[in-house]
Amino acid sequence: MPSSNQVALDRIHPHPDNPRRDAESVDTLAASIKAQGVLQAITIAPHPSGADDTWIVIDGHRRCAAAKALGLDTVPCIIDEGLTDPADQIAAMLATAREREPLSAAEEAAGVQAMLDLGESVATIAGRTGMSKSKVRQRAKVGSLPAELLDKIHTHAVTLADAEFIATHKEYRDELEEKLGTADWQARRQLIVNRVERLERIKAQLAAAKKLGAEAADSFAEGMDEAAERAGVPRSRVGMDRALAWSQAAFEGLTDEERELAFVTADQYNPNLSIYVLRLHADLSDEPSTDSTAQYESDRDEVDATPAEPDPEEAARFEAEQLERDQLTAATDVRTSFLRTAPESTRAKFFGRLLALNPPTDGFWIDFSKLPEFQDIDYDDFLEAIAQWFTEVSPVDFAWESAISCAHDIGDMWLRSSPRIAAGRSPAVAHEAVAYVDVLREMGYVLSDIEQAILDAYNATILATIGSDDGDDE
Repeated sequence: MPSSNQVALDRIHPHPDNPRRDAESVDTLAASIKAQGVLQAITIAPHPSGADDTWIVIDGHRRCAAAKALGLDTVPCIIDEGLTDPADQIAAMLATAREREPLSAAEEAAGVQAMLDLGESVATIAGRTGMSKSKVRQRAKVGSLPAELLDKIHTHAVTLADAEFIATHKEYRDELEEKLGTADWQARRQLIVNRVERLERIKAQLAAAKKLGAEAADSFAEGMDEAAERAGVPRSRVGMDRALAWSQAAFEGLTDEERELAFVTADQYNPNLSIYVLRLHADLSDEPSTDSTAQYESDRDEVDATPAEPDPEEAARFEAEQLERDQLTAATDVRTSFLRTAPESTRAKFFGRLLALNPPTDGFWIDFSKLPEFQDIDYDDFLEAIAQWFTEVSPVDFAWESAISCAHDIGDMWLRSSPRIAAGRSPAVAHEAVAYVDVLREMGYVLSDIEQAILDAYNATILATIGSDDGDDE
């Protein structure tokens, strides 16, 4: 049972796994102790070295530091002789700290990680600290992050949700940490969400394809070559469709000949993200002419004589184009979510501004295909879902959705082009895009890097037009 005694300060040491990270000055506390003494005893436990009369702090690290700063010889302590298990000590520090000033998420994460390192389970940590199991799991994820990122969480430079997202997507940690705290963070986070969802869909379609007899090729080039060889046609006659466009029903609709020539293959440039289904697009029932056959054989000889090797420049260009497409999609998702989650005060202030970008001529309208709740609805159920939506939506929400739809058609759509394409748009389009961005910025929206590049292209078009007009005036 714990006992209370005066203990020499030079025999008391800070706990090496103290979850409290706060290193603020103890001057104020020291002044209070100088005036009134140590009013609350420090809880200590036997030092892990096993040395006699040597202790580590469980509760009261700041009081101990302040007393040492004052040069005191002894302090009142509660000695818990039985508290020798490292996991029990950490659990006690977490529990006592939470009873006073709550620990930050980073501090709790560090404590949970220390207990996990000692072999504790989520269940035992929850039981010892009073945290829920879900909170322990969350803190465990965050606790695995680098120390510099935990420091940012502790100082509120990074939100716990963002830190947990990085911890959950470890394979993308480097690119996420690179964007953390920048204007491009939300778009990159959404890009990773889209990428993971796409990969899951592709995996499901790959499994369906294999179940239906599609043959997996080791590489894109190998799949193309084998499909051409089986069909007896040149490689140029073998086409390719993205797996995303294929469902199990699509495979079931293939003829026996087509299915035999179907291949599931990882793309040579981006094997982790793009899986393709290769199939013959030529009509197998048609007999090619003699001239065509000769040309086919010539083409095949040329292909066989020159094995296809990935072109590094082409691969790099493909990856850059794919990244740009992913960035545009992610930015659009973030932008749309920003508009649809705008608070009522913002909606009231900017409703007219959005609507003025593209005033409706035949009354309010809504593009239901863009609403999230209509994305997975079958065509046959679409009208019924719309009718149900109208019975539940408020007039304010309806008006706001209408304003978003109008603005999308004349402003938002111009932000879905790549910077290269945006640079070739007309001055009228450039003015519409810039006007739309002006409204978004006034609402508090922060442009991602790709959106800023698009806006720069439109502004350059406008400036070029102004320069041209000035030249005409001369």
